[in-house]
Amino acid sequence: MITLGITGGIGCGKTTICKALRLLDIPIFISDIEAKKLMTFDPIVKNKLTSILGIEAYQEDGNLNKPYISNKIFHNQEILRKVNKVVHHATKESFKHWKQLQKNSIIAYESALLFESGSDKLMDKVIFIQAPLKTRIERVMKRDKISKEQVQARINNQMDEKKKEKRADYIINNHNQLIIPQLLKLIDTI
Repeated sequence: MITLGITGGIGCGKTTICKALRLLDIPIFISDIEAKKLMTFDPIVKNKLTSILGIEAYQEDGNLNKPYISNKIFHNQEILRKVNKVVHHATKESFKHWKQLQKNSIIAYESALLFESGSDKLMDKVIFIQAPLKTRIERVMKRDKISKEQVQARINNQMDEKKKEKRADYIINNHNQLIIPQLLKLIDTI
């Protein structure tokens, strides 16, 4: 079984690439979705996050207080580091369990923070999704209905794009090239 890591900066189009991979019958573990589930429903993760962020991290109904958490972590590097340590560890463990249940010869793991979390060490190959910064910022502003400054704050908390690109095994251009032919060519080389 070959495990592909899918990464790229915020707004690069990782979701679009994952949809295309699903069309090719490749199962995908979406780390962000799994992390949110763990943060919301896993009692151990919830207790650890409450001790780091305070009880305000959760709404009365038990759901995440996303604006509160975003404000805390994107303005305090130490809190961000602590939260990431808890969430990344739990997500990696969940992925290991998920992987054991898969039957396909190729599976994928999508994560914006693949390198930052150390999850790249669990991958056989890493695909970096590339798109211009201006395009990425516009996509995220539209998708999340946030300001350019808020997008830039998130970008500033991610590893430099050039560093990610150098560490990746493959690069997919998600700006001015069709992605399916790129993916098919890539899969043929694996």
